[in-house]
Amino acid sequence: MAQYKRIPYEMVEHTEIARKNYLEYERGKDAPDEAEVEAGWIAKRKMLHDALDSLTPRQREILILIAVRGLTEREAAGILGLNQSTIFRHYHAAKKRMADLMNKQHKSSV
Repeated sequence: MAQYKRIPYEMVEHTEIARKNYLEYERGKDAPDEAEVEAGWIAKRKMLHDALDSLTPRQREILILIAVRGLTEREAAGILGLNQSTIFRHYHAAKKRMADLMNKQHKSSV
């Protein structure tokens, strides 16, 4: 098993720009008040963190390297010392799991 460094969650924390864009989008939907919009942002962020927590450490790390840091699968393979096909398999499994969990959580919150 290859040794790899843990990437901190701070790399996937919301940015002020993303938060601002989300709040502006929600305000455009005639949201009743600022507190409700802010609560929606917090709930979505919690859903994201819960979904990330459900991934295996390797899946989470690969997903962050590719989706957040913008590395290619080849670059991620080099950093982690893994075969590129292994990276591909874990990355796509992580994306599918994240999508399934986010959809499930969204449906249960509506």
